[in-house]
Amino acid sequence: MKRTFGLLQTRNHHLLFCYFLMIPYVLISDLPLFIYPKHESFEQGWIFVLLGWLTILDGNFAWLANPCLFIAFILLSRRPDIALTAVSAALLLGLTIFTYSDMQALDSSKTTSVHLGIIAISLWFIVTTVLMTTIKKINENFKTE
Repeated sequence: MKRTFGLLQTRNHHLLFCYFLMIPYVLISDLPLFIYPKHESFEQGWIFVLLGWLTILDGNFAWLANPCLFIAFILLSRRPDIALTAVSAALLLGLTIFTYSDMQALDSSKTTSVHLGIIAISLWFIVTTVLMTTIKKINENFKTE
């Protein structure tokens, strides 16, 4: 017997909700991600979505959460078990953003201290956690469909 959860009663409702979560993810990328107090400037999240892979060369792996989320969204309808693994990896890799303390500003050649844009980071973790929970419910409750 299939269990229901309020408005999300079918597998398709859960999938639609997961794809709806892509909207806040895109909107979050316009918020400040890193704030440079000495320069009184900030870098928006979309810059790091595009150029964040360069931070891997410096030993920071938080950017790798983005490809994991992309893989999860692609595999969501066909392989929710792998999508769940990808979202879990994204959350773990996303936690490494808290290791950032010094960074080179894009408009400067010197390394300076940075503050994290806590609103963007908090919203990213909330959206990703909701996505992971929804995919988990898809895996648990709709395997026979």
